[in-house]
Amino acid sequence: YLVRDGRDVMVSYFHHCRAELKKEVAFIDVVRGKEVVWPYKWHEHVEAWLENPYDAELLVIKYEDLQKDTVAELKRFCEFAGAEREDAFLEHVAKQASFQKLQKKEIRDGSVAFPGWPKDQLFMRRGVVGSYKDEMPADVLETFLSDAEPTLRKLGYL
Repeated sequence: YLVRDGRDVMVSYFHHCRAELKKEVAFIDVVRGKEVVWPYKWHEHVEAWLENPYDAELLVIKYEDLQKDTVAELKRFCEFAGAEREDAFLEHVAKQASFQKLQKKEIRDGSVAFPGWPKDQLFMRRGVVGSYKDEMPADVLETFLSDAEPTLRKLGYL
C-alpha cells in the first residue's frame, strides 16, 4: 500500500479537484468532503487499507521514503513480491520513474494518466514532500487534523 502524508495529499487533491471539476473550489470544502471528485476522506481511505479486513499480505511504502531512497524502497518491494533484481536495474528504474522525469515527459507529450486533463495544468504538478507547509492555510490544516491526526500519528507523520 503506497501512502503519502495526508497533509500533502490534501494539497495535491485540492488542485486535482479544481482541474477535474473545471471550477474554483474552496480548499476547506475539499478537506470537508464537500467539493470532491472521490467521496472519501484521506484518513478513512488509509484506515480501511490498514485494517486489512481480508488479512492480505500487506507492505506499506511511504511516498516520502520513495523520494528519499527510491532504490532501497524498490528493494523492499522486490523482497516482498519475491522478485530478485540487480541494483543496477533498480537504479535505472528509479531514474526513469523520477518525478522530475515524469513531469518533463508530461510537459513534452501531455498528460498520459488523464487524457482529458486541462492542457494549461500539469497533472504531475509539484511532488514536493511537505508542500502543505507553504500551500495549506492554517484553518484548513486545523480542520484536516481534527479528523486525520490519529492516522498521521499511526503512520509516523506526527
